[in-house]
Parts: sequence; structure tokens; C-alpha cells
Amino acid sequence: ALELAERIRADVAAAGDDPRERFAVTAGTYVRYVSERGAGFSIIFSTPLTRLADADLAGAGRALMSLLLDLARAALGDGSAQDALLLLERHTVAAHGYATLLRDGFFSSRRPKDTVKTIAARAVQASRELRVAD
Repeated sequence: ALELAERIRADVAAAGDDPRERFAVTAGTYVRYVSERGAGFSIIFSTPLTRLADADLAGAGRALMSLLLDLARAALGDGSAQDALLLLERHTVAAHGYATLLRDGFFSSRRPKDTVKTIAARAVQASRELRVAD
């Protein structure tokens, strides 16, 4: 979780000043991280690990989600905390879905890893209206 958070911070810093772009880029960061490390949220927040009651591990997971939640809130501008949570949930599902499909070989013959990373970020950008209402 700490390494992923560091990569997210670096990519967000390079993304410029637009809060929506800064949030969207994290999807691509996540896809790239999973493709390189082989582990993502399904490992970072797995039930066996959360049951270990390791304070450092729990703190790293909370810090990662706090970083993403802060970016989601900034992307929404004037959205509520509930809206930011919903946006983060949708973002996580999209990013994790792309990362999982890439890892499982779904894109291997059709798209290189960097393209999938870009597509994941664009998927988040496509919801740039950042409408969270159902």
C-alpha cells in the first residue's frame, strides 16, 4: 500500500493542476502497479491480512484510501463526503477491473500495458461530469 501510494503521489504531481485529471490519473497508476507487482486492492485489503491486526499494515491501507478520497473530494469540488466515497468506489471498481483483466490476459493480444493504463484513466475521465447520483 505504501509503494502504491508513493506512485500515486508522483503521478498526481506530474498530472498538473486540474483536480479531475489528478484523480483520473490514479486509475492508470493502479493498472500499471498491478501489472508490475501482481497485487492490488484484492491483496492489500484481503480479509486474512486485515485480520492480522498489524498496525503498520492497517495504517498503510488507511493512508492509501485517505489519499484517494482526498483526490476524489478535490475532483468533485463542492461534493459531499458521501459523493466522494461513491465516486471513489466507482473509480476503484473501474481501475481494478482493468487491472484484473490485463493481468488475466484479456488485453494481452490486443493492447499493450501502457495503452490499458491510459484507457483506465480515460474511463475515469469519462465520468468527469463526476455525477454520482444513481
